Amino acid sequence: MGLKLFNMEQLSICCNDGWIACEDRLPEENQRVLASFSHGAVTILTYYDKKFHGIYDYTINTVLAWQPLPEPYNIKIKNNNNEK
Repeated sequence: MGLKLFNMEQLSICCNDGWIACEDRLPEENQRVLASFSHGAVTILTYYDKKFHGIYDYTINTVLAWQPLPEPYNIKIKNNNNEK
């Protein structure tokens, strides 16, 4: 079993419950993300034109970290032994 090396970005994601510091990497253009502010609030924002946009616009100095949104919940309905 060999030693596994991680780069700083992988280590940051691994050790911060999936949060990516804005100083390490920014989202892709037009990506919707979960954003964390310095005062502890968390909200969904869209990143484009080098800013995070929601009701207000926020620079990367205001948003400390972000993470991709999870896939939407997908309900499976069983109907007479057939799954949909």
